[in-house]
Amino acid sequence: KLKELDFKQSSADPCMYIRTSRGEKVLISVYVDDLLIASKSQTQLDQLKKELNSKFEMRDLGPLHYCLGIEFKIKNGTISANQRKYINEMLQKYKMEGSNPVKTPMTPGLKLEKIENPDPVYPYQNLIGALMYLAVATRPDISHTVSFLSQFNNCFGKEHWLAAKRVLRYLKGTKDMSLQFRKTGKPLTGYADANWGSCSNDGRSYTGFCFTALGGACVSWESRKQ
Repeated sequence: KLKELDFKQSSADPCMYIRTSRGEKVLISVYVDDLLIASKSQTQLDQLKKELNSKFEMRDLGPLHYCLGIEFKIKNGTISANQRKYINEMLQKYKMEGSNPVKTPMTPGLKLEKIENPDPVYPYQNLIGALMYLAVATRPDISHTVSFLSQFNNCFGKEHWLAAKRVLRYLKGTKDMSLQFRKTGKPLTGYADANWGSCSNDGRSYTGFCFTALGGACVSWESRKQ
């Protein structure tokens, strides 16, 4: 249906559709039956809403405030995104509301070994899955730690569980951190680094990168084992 309205699917993201009309771009981000629309032109946005209403039964929920566990605020030309509510829910779920915050997500130089028989008493996989969403959505600062801990999803024990809970303690003290995007005219800047054979289990190295733009905010990042 969107293609009938002259939208083209992005080659970079299959959930993003773009249309250019009278020199103005209109973007639609699709998640199941929810649509996020954006454009510099209010006229184009109003026209798009009329077109969408003719194709679908829909409701206009107004400016974006909360979506998929992410809180958005738009003020003075800056868009901020954080997951304070999501983190609070995690702290409650894992009974970590009363824990003491720490300054780093992982103990420097931490080494963990694989355990042949994982201890089912610890909901390790569940916690790592929840942390992974944070790491890819708004928290590049925990990206490496979560990537490191995820390799033990089928071979974890008490030490691994304590390391994962440390990430929650770090998040408790930093839950108000947010990505802040604003127009500055500065170019996209990329950074990359790697270590050498840091994994004590298989001798493989880790590679990490991040790209910053829009006022220095991270717009793309990853940390993964080579």
